Amino acid sequence: MRNAVLFEILANIAIGEVDLAVECIEACLLGRWGGTGALQSTGSYTTMWLSHSIVQGSQARFGMKEMSKAGLLVLVLASGILMGSGGRSKDVDNFPIGIDLKPVDRYSPEQQQQLLSDLQSAGVRLIRTWVVNDSSYKFIGDASSLGMKINFTVLIQYRPDAVKRAKVPEAPTMYPSYPLSAADPALTASVFETELSRLDSMGITLAALEVGNEQNNPGFNGEFAIREPGRRKNMGLEDLKRDPEGQNIAAGYRQYVKVLAAVKEVRDRSTLNRHTPLLLGGLADSGEEKVRENAHANAVTISATIRYLREFGLDRYVDGYGIHTYPWKNGPGESGPAANRRSRLEKYALEECSESKPCWVTEWGFQNKNLTCPSDESERSILVRELMSDFRPYIKQGRLKGLLYFVWSRDAWSKEEDPYSVFRCGALTESGRLALDARLLR
Repeated sequence: MRNAVLFEILANIAIGEVDLAVECIEACLLGRWGGTGALQSTGSYTTMWLSHSIVQGSQARFGMKEMSKAGLLVLVLASGILMGSGGRSKDVDNFPIGIDLKPVDRYSPEQQQQLLSDLQSAGVRLIRTWVVNDSSYKFIGDASSLGMKINFTVLIQYRPDAVKRAKVPEAPTMYPSYPLSAADPALTASVFETELSRLDSMGITLAALEVGNEQNNPGFNGEFAIREPGRRKNMGLEDLKRDPEGQNIAAGYRQYVKVLAAVKEVRDRSTLNRHTPLLLGGLADSGEEKVRENAHANAVTISATIRYLREFGLDRYVDGYGIHTYPWKNGPGESGPAANRRSRLEKYALEECSESKPCWVTEWGFQNKNLTCPSDESERSILVRELMSDFRPYIKQGRLKGLLYFVWSRDAWSKEEDPYSVFRCGALTESGRLALDARLLR
């Protein structure tokens, strides 16, 4: 309705019917435009008042009837912009923003209920988790009943004869992992179909489906060779085609596309989730293509991974890309480091995101290694607020469709707090509050 009224006002101005344009402006801004319903959305009352003030101020100074057509045109456009801003704020307030959880199946039933209570008290509306056993389903069902949406991780299944890469004690973050080339599309689809059918029967519509985790990260993909620390590389597109190890990694990528195709077939048959966005499993932001000194393994850039996968049909199967980014935390509050973080976010983390294939940042965060109670969040809160601001243009452009902060709290089996956690000392930290505040994305 607003567009139709604006068109009528502009048409009257164009043909010289200033009186008619003025009457319409007055009627619109004094309440007839959308009636009282126009005042209900967040921020609309304030913008209505501002628009009305523009008219009153202009009339007092110039006399409404004597205003030029050009002046009226400026007034109408300004009023239209202001009237529209409340809707945009409301859209951002409903933006999918949430938190990653550690494995919930490791919690006792009592601990799961306490976790849900803490999440609800913090106003969490979106969580990222997956299914391991029956307790996982119960947790997801209980979370859903409390109004939380689920970013669901589809776990990749591997051939029965697949062999995990051995653990290397000197490289503790290089986990024993199957090579991606051993992924079994049919088995993955079968397991996922069982999970999705059960979730459908529980009446749960998921927020997103994310297939696998950090396929470009040597820590989670056994295709990468683990060696003594030395001169390694963050590989680019040509390395996937020409480098011997890169070619092995590329073979796994091609198998992964087959997994995506199989998962999409299952998703498309779902009763409740056939339109749930299917995401490329969160890729790790390893920065630019370059030599990595004193590293145990190679890695692959986000851009090279996505571009290679596209050559084999990626975009036929996914609705968007999952991204994991952990920016440097140097110089909180300083303009230089802040500009560098903003630049790296654009160049290396979100470069491939578009309106047609948007990204979901399903992991992001900053460490706080000061584990004393109460938690000192003075530096981390500055960084979180900064990055929330950096995300704004991508949301406005339609290139970013979801945000999940890593992580809520430590693993249930861990005796030490996770440096990334935002629920500490029995309470949500200031950094956690900021990371969940959609108003910072306006």
